[in-house]
Amino acid sequence: MLELMQVKQSTPVPYPPKLSELVERFHRTWKDIVSIYVDEGQDGSDDFLPSALYAYTSSRHSAHGYQPNELMMGGKLRTPAELLRRRRVAHPHSTPQEYHEVSLAKSRELAVVAQQKVQARQPMYYNQQNVRNGSEFRPGQIVSLYRPTRRPGITKFGHRWRGPGKIIEASGYDNYLIQMLESGQKLVTHCSFPLSYYYPTHLLEQMAKDIAANLRE
Repeated sequence: MLELMQVKQSTPVPYPPKLSELVERFHRTWKDIVSIYVDEGQDGSDDFLPSALYAYTSSRHSAHGYQPNELMMGGKLRTPAELLRRRRVAHPHSTPQEYHEVSLAKSRELAVVAQQKVQARQPMYYNQQNVRNGSEFRPGQIVSLYRPTRRPGITKFGHRWRGPGKIIEASGYDNYLIQMLESGQKLVTHCSFPLSYYYPTHLLEQMAKDIAANLRE
């Protein structure tokens, strides 16, 4: 249809982008999730769409504290690790349909209350535009660096975060000298680009032990 009308569509809706902030925000989140799955060749993104969709609908959103699938379908999506460790719990409902209806109604009521609280805090976050400019990093600290790849052939699914990197020293006002651990490259970046990098190795080790124990059972 667009080719027949000889028009170029640059936005997902026929309205100004400011009128579709929720749609644009969802597209940004969706793009970030898919970019984690694809490789450096930027191809094969369609193969990872089911996994990305499952990751998005099964994650708890900070606005209301529920999974999207829980609010739409009345039930939580569970990971393979949770399915291996699931317990048989007796519910005080006669049928699964009754349980899902009660759970769905309760989840929506609590989500509305939580969303109203978040909306009341939005003006405060909006006024604090340069909140990360005051971040202080210490030498030797491990960080992730916001550094989108910009070269011909890179699509919108290009990785925007690089790391981990190590803070070498402060370099001038609000700048830091960072050495990337994988390549050894040293970069001078503004303090708004790095974020603290945390890798919970003890939690991953415990999770692996629990999965192995459940498989043996």
